Amino acid sequence: MEQLFIPIALVGVAVGIAVGFAVAVRGARGRASVGARGAQEMEIVVLDGFKPSTVIVREGIPVRLKFSRLDNAQYSGRVVFSGLRLERRLPPFRSTLVEFLPPQPGEYLFTSDMGMYRGKLIVEKASRGRIKLPWQSGDSEGVASKTRGGEKTQC
Repeated sequence: MEQLFIPIALVGVAVGIAVGFAVAVRGARGRASVGARGAQEMEIVVLDGFKPSTVIVREGIPVRLKFSRLDNAQYSGRVVFSGLRLERRLPPFRSTLVEFLPPQPGEYLFTSDMGMYRGKLIVEKASRGRIKLPWQSGDSEGVASKTRGGEKTQC
């Protein structure tokens, strides 16, 4: 029985390490998604650091970051975006929305009030809209058209 226990325990430890690594890697970086209100949204968990610690957004689209503080550590009571001149109090065991319009492209540091937790906001250049393909015309709202014998036909 004891001989069977050791391999099973080792497998359990290996799986635990793999899952922990996957969570840590996933928590390291995140791209904000555009929500129903048209703003880029992301939740950042505040517990032994900011998770994710790197947030990627596009310039010119409003941002709504939801900081969910899951601890009561004295050094995690505020988030400070020094390059944006923006800071918010983070009450323990509550969520706080931080809303702003991202500035020009670049990297902006955010920290806890005592600098123990650190994160990075990456503002990417906005895309210039959809690329038109040669067969798309602007007059049919996405429906391709051809000219046949002088008259237009819808495809």
